[in-house]
Amino acid sequence: MRKSRLYLTWRDVKVSDVHLSLQGTSFRAETEGETYDVESPPLVGTFQVTNIGTAILAAEASGQFDRRQIEQGIRETLWPARLQRVRDEPPPVVVDCAHNPPAANALVQAFRQVSPDTRPVLVVGMLKDKDHFSYISSLRSLSDRIIVTTPYEENRAEDPEHIASLARRIYREVRVIRDAREAYDYALSLGTPPVLVTGSIYLVGHVMAWEGVDVRPFTRKKVKLLE
Repeated sequence: MRKSRLYLTWRDVKVSDVHLSLQGTSFRAETEGETYDVESPPLVGTFQVTNIGTAILAAEASGQFDRRQIEQGIRETLWPARLQRVRDEPPPVVVDCAHNPPAANALVQAFRQVSPDTRPVLVVGMLKDKDHFSYISSLRSLSDRIIVTTPYEENRAEDPEHIASLARRIYREVRVIRDAREAYDYALSLGTPPVLVTGSIYLVGHVMAWEGVDVRPFTRKKVKLLE
């Protein structure tokens, strides 16, 4: 709309004291009129810092929320399957629903930031309409071991043999296990290396269900916007 104010997160939110881990993100955010102490256990990675900054600007512009309510809203924000740790006992398991090259790049960047010395075992399944080689090429910098499987989406799942044929060009160890549950159980059986499951929302959703993680957390969580 004409004469509407333009907000730019990189310009209008000053970020400092950033702390990133698989347990969440915390930082200080300063806008033109307020300072926020941000704590977000579910949101991981620098791209989430940008997302939170954008949300703060939008909430301020609405004029409906004060600082306390905005900080509370951030703490209670849920974003399932974005660098979400679903298993703590060895081997730990992290899931991420990235399924295209830009999302894979964001995943790699965020994972390196929170766990720079970790080389996870990758469990990957993808749909047919994705850029498979670019995707697995992005993930290669995290690991040289990949297990390729089939998401539970019968009509759209890509043949894991096709993805494996691409992966063999750049990965040291490539294994095809067509059944997703068998692939996941095999990854767990390897022991110490953390497991990173990604490539398909369908695959990630089933892994979350197998680990007893609620795949529909919004149906059980009552969020009060205003108190």
